[in-house]
Amino acid sequence: MILVFTERMLGPGSAQDSASWMRVFEMMMSYNPDIVIPEHGHSGSSERAWADTYNNIKYMRAEVSEILDQNSDIQDAINIDQSRFKYLKVYERMARRSAQSFFSHIEFE
Repeated sequence: MILVFTERMLGPGSAQDSASWMRVFEMMMSYNPDIVIPEHGHSGSSERAWADTYNNIKYMRAEVSEILDQNSDIQDAINIDQSRFKYLKVYERMARRSAQSFFSHIEFE
């Protein structure tokens, strides 16, 4: 069993060092857990943890990196289409704030 997020969008404080978060997540998942005990959400499968945590971070890193490659600014990050994660709890409250956080951190990697 491992500790991750499921069923809810990561908030701005949760993934400040998103590259490290992804590495640690991959390492934890290499143990092929039968059950995942999340920080938020219900216990469940590793597939759910990949979908709700890792895929969100991976997507946001790719989108923000593209914005930075185009010399765009944080406003463009705030407008990233995150609708694929709309099923997650607190999506409406966290999506834009999370995008700001990803941008602010990745900008200085």
